[in-house]
Amino acid sequence: MDLLDSGIEIEFLGFGDPGAAGPELAAQVASVTRAAFAGSDPLPGLPEPDGASESAAVVAADLAQGAGLWVARDTDGRLLGSVRSLAKKQDAWEVRRLGVAPRALGTGLGRRLVRALENSAAAAGVGRVVLDAVVERGNPQVYSALGYRTVNYLPNPDKPLSEVSMERRPAEDPAPVPHPLPTGTLPRGSALVDWFTCGKRTAAVLGRHTDGDEFGGMPARREAAERALGPVRYAGTDAWSGGADALAHWRRALATGSDGVHGDLLTFRRTAAEVGAYLMPRTVVPEVLALCRRYERA
Repeated sequence: MDLLDSGIEIEFLGFGDPGAAGPELAAQVASVTRAAFAGSDPLPGLPEPDGASESAAVVAADLAQGAGLWVARDTDGRLLGSVRSLAKKQDAWEVRRLGVAPRALGTGLGRRLVRALENSAAAAGVGRVVLDAVVERGNPQVYSALGYRTVNYLPNPDKPLSEVSMERRPAEDPAPVPHPLPTGTLPRGSALVDWFTCGKRTAAVLGRHTDGDEFGGMPARREAAERALGPVRYAGTDAWSGGADALAHWRRALATGSDGVHGDLLTFRRTAAEVGAYLMPRTVVPEVLALCRRYERA
């Protein structure tokens, strides 16, 4: 049965009212969130996302601190999904803990929950809806399809994964947008790695950031990968603004795990998921930012 054709309604329980979600609902929200986040990563081997250990106490604490809550239930009253939001300074609401029950995946319910939050924001006169997304989990790709723009990369060198700040103005058209490099985020000349895959082989091509860089691989870097592997699929980009010798240092670090080094081209006789420098680039160089990941999603 198509869940979205079976009378599913999304309910907004308001802001700052912990009584609106009693202990039973808080436990249900936590349970659905854990199920949604567990095993949600596009590649195995990433650290467990925080949502996979969600608790009713955390849900209740969010609500006590003023979070809003939107929930979706099936016709039997069982929770199918939820999303929370915290009102931020500077006229913005923050998306928090979007989760959809596994049995409702692929129905568009996640999109509907986000749109419900945005509609509430627009009705309240809020100018922006914002969120942080983890690059290595492929989250920016999901939210850019919902109309969110990347506005900043968060350095956070103490964290194992890279995060971006994204936002959308709820009063504007929610058409999909590209996931570009925000102007001014990286110094010109920063070291870059474009990743490409072909079957069970992977290529990393080093270069330097220019004003014309676009995700998808600069033509020269893509051509280098195709000369080595044949027709390739673009899989992502990483960057490091580590000074004049960053490119050479990064090349040496990548070469340690590669199967072939040809100048700025490094090849790996395994899938990208099996290349640690692609899966978690900060395990190779802690200061690196994963800028983009493109995964083939079902």
